[in-house]
Amino acid sequence: MSCLSKRSNGVYYVYYNSPSGKRNCISPRREYKAEVNKFLTNFKEELKRRNDEKLISISLSEFKTEFINYSKTIHAAKTVKGYDISLKFLSEYLGDILVGNITNSQMIKYFEHRINASSIFQARKDLICLHSCFNYAVKHKMMSDNPCNGIKRFKIPEKQPMFFSEIDFEILLKTIDDKDMTDLIVFAVNTGLRQMEFLTLT
Repeated sequence: MSCLSKRSNGVYYVYYNSPSGKRNCISPRREYKAEVNKFLTNFKEELKRRNDEKLISISLSEFKTEFINYSKTIHAAKTVKGYDISLKFLSEYLGDILVGNITNSQMIKYFEHRINASSIFQARKDLICLHSCFNYAVKHKMMSDNPCNGIKRFKIPEKQPMFFSEIDFEILLKTIDDKDMTDLIVFAVNTGLRQMEFLTLT
C-alpha cells in the first residue's frame, strides 16, 4: 500500500510498505502536483511488480555475507577481497537497507561520492564489482533489476609517459656507487629494456 503526502515545507513524499512490512517513504523530487501523481502511478506499478515477482527480502548486510560466501567457492582470494571492500563501502553509505530497495539514482549518487571521497579509480572498480554482485541478486530473486544497469564505466584519465632528460639521467648515474649497476642501467636505457626484461637478465 502506498499514499502521497505533502509536508509543511512543501515537499511531497510517498509512503509505502516494504516487503518486510516496514513503513518507508521516498520523495519524488517533483514540484508540480501533476508530475507527482505521475510518479506515484509509476511507483505503485513498480511495487506491484515487486510483489508479483515475490522478491526475497534480504538486507544489504545479509546479502554481503551470502555473496561473499558464494564468491569464495568460485573466485580467487583477490577477487573476493575486491567484492568484500566494494560491498563494505556501499553498506556504510546506504545503511543496512533491503537489497530490493536499492535504486539506480542511489547508485549514481554513491559513485559520485566515491569519486569525491576516494578516487575515480576506486569508483570504477566498485561499479564493476557491484554490477556483478547485483546480477547475482537479480538471478536469485533478491532484486527485480540491477541498479547499476545503464551506468557507464568511468573513463580513467590517461597518464602521460615519464621521461628522463639527459641532465636527469646524468644526475641519476652520479647517485649510484656500484659500477656494475651503473653499467646495467646504461645498457637498459640504450637498449630500451622493459622492467621485467631488466629484472630477469642473466
